[in-house]
Amino acid sequence: MGGSGHITAQNVLLNDQSAISAASYGMGNAGDIAITAETPLISRNSSVTTDTQGAGVGGTINLSANEISLSDQSKISAASSGKGNAGNINLSAGDMFYSRNSSGNDAIHDIGRGKHLAHRRLE
Repeated sequence: MGGSGHITAQNVLLNDQSAISAASYGMGNAGDIAITAETPLISRNSSVTTDTQGAGVGGTINLSANEISLSDQSKISAASSGKGNAGNINLSAGDMFYSRNSSGNDAIHDIGRGKHLAHRRLE
């Protein structure tokens, strides 16, 4: 089983091919990723990903912020290339979700069986 990661901070910056990821390559499940920040910025080909390449279930990505920004080929992805189901992506943004130099389909990926992508505006 993969380990889970939880980040809580005022600002989170992933830049220049930085990555936060959780994966499973066998029978175990991938870990979950949770990021809570006022303003996470994911830029310059950086990523937040979960993946399963075996029979295990992919991890869930929970991203909660007042503003979420993706730019320059960056992505949020939950994928499965094995028998297991892909994880879920849950985005909760208060003021804005911003994507530059990436279309919505390129920026946020939810690939594989058992997938779910949820967007929610924070009040």
